[in-house]
Amino acid sequence: MLHIIMLLNLVIINLYTIVYAVEKIPTIIPKKISLACDSQGYPTISALRALVASHYIKESNSQKISVKEITGGLYSEKLYVVISKQNGHKIPLFFFKISKKPQSTKNLIGIQDGPIGEKFRELRDVDEIDAKLKQNLPVIIWLENIVIYQNHNGSKKTIEVTPAAQGQLAQDILDGHDLHTIQKAALAIGKSLSSFHQLFMDYNDSQDPHEWKTIGHGDFGVKNVLFNPTTQKVYFIDNEGMTTSSIKQDVNAILTSFCMFTYLRKNYATRWPLYLQYCLALLKGYIKSYPIEKQANIALFLEESLRDHLKKTVSKRFITDNSPASKYFNEPEFKKIIYNYLHTFNQQ
Repeated sequence: MLHIIMLLNLVIINLYTIVYAVEKIPTIIPKKISLACDSQGYPTISALRALVASHYIKESNSQKISVKEITGGLYSEKLYVVISKQNGHKIPLFFFKISKKPQSTKNLIGIQDGPIGEKFRELRDVDEIDAKLKQNLPVIIWLENIVIYQNHNGSKKTIEVTPAAQGQLAQDILDGHDLHTIQKAALAIGKSLSSFHQLFMDYNDSQDPHEWKTIGHGDFGVKNVLFNPTTQKVYFIDNEGMTTSSIKQDVNAILTSFCMFTYLRKNYATRWPLYLQYCLALLKGYIKSYPIEKQANIALFLEESLRDHLKKTVSKRFITDNSPASKYFNEPEFKKIIYNYLHTFNQQ
C-alpha cells in the first residue's frame, strides 16, 4: 500500500510537502471513542469519516475527504485508507488498520516509545553523527495513534492510525521501469538499510561481522519498504518486528523477497536479469556505505549468509526441484553477478 506522511493535528497547507518522520515521533495516547458499527462489529464508513473530521483533518471547499476500505495484509483484520481529493488528485493521507493480532500494536508502541524510538528522537540534536549516514537514513513511518472503540457486542477493538509515505512499494519497482530506475532505487534502499544498521551498530570491538549486533527491521520484505524516485527517499513501514539482530537478516530478507515476488510473475524469465541487477545495486549501496576498512569483511560475510539462506530457507519454502525457479539459482549468471561480486570485493 502507498503511504503519504501526514502528522495528526497538522494544518495542511500543501499536501505535496513531505514532513519527515525523523523530525517528530508521536507519543501514543490512546483515544477511547464511540463509533457506529455495522452488523459485524466494524466501524461504518460514515462513522470513520466523522472520526476523521472531528479528530484529524477538516474538510474544506478545495479539499474533499473520503474513506475507503482496501485489501490489507496478513495481519490486517480490516484496513481503510483516508483520501484527500484536491485539484483533481487523489492523495492517500493515512490509514486506519484493525489488526488481527493486538500484540503487534503493543509491539509497535513498545518500539516507538522505547530505546529505538528515542534514538530517532535524538537525531536532530546530535551533531557527531556522520552527515552522510544521517542523509541516507530511512523515513520510519511510526504509528501516529490508536483509537479504541467498543462495538455493539461489547467487544473492544483497536484501530491503528498510521501516516502515509510518498513512495512506491519495492515490489512494484521492477514493473514498468527501465534498468537505470531499478538500479537507482535499489542503490538508495541499500544505502538506507546500511545507515539504519550503522546507527544502532555494536561492533563488539571486532572486525568480524559475525560478532556484530544491530537493530533490524525484522520483516524487510518488498511490501515493507518504499522508494520515492523524485526525492530519493526510502521509507520503512510495518515496523513492529524491529529487534536486535545480525546485519544478514534484513539483507537476505529483501533480496530473497524480491526474488520470490519476481518468481511469481508470469514474465519471470524476462524479469530475472533485472532482478540480478537490482540485487547487485542494493548490495553495492549497502556495503559501500560502511567505512572502507570494514567493506571487504562485510562482502564475504554476506556471500556466506546469502548462500546459506537460499539453500536452507528459500529452496525449502518456495522452490521445488520441478520448479522453473530452481534452475535460476544454479545458473552461471547468478553466481557470476552476485556471488562473484561479493567474493572478489576486495580485489575491485
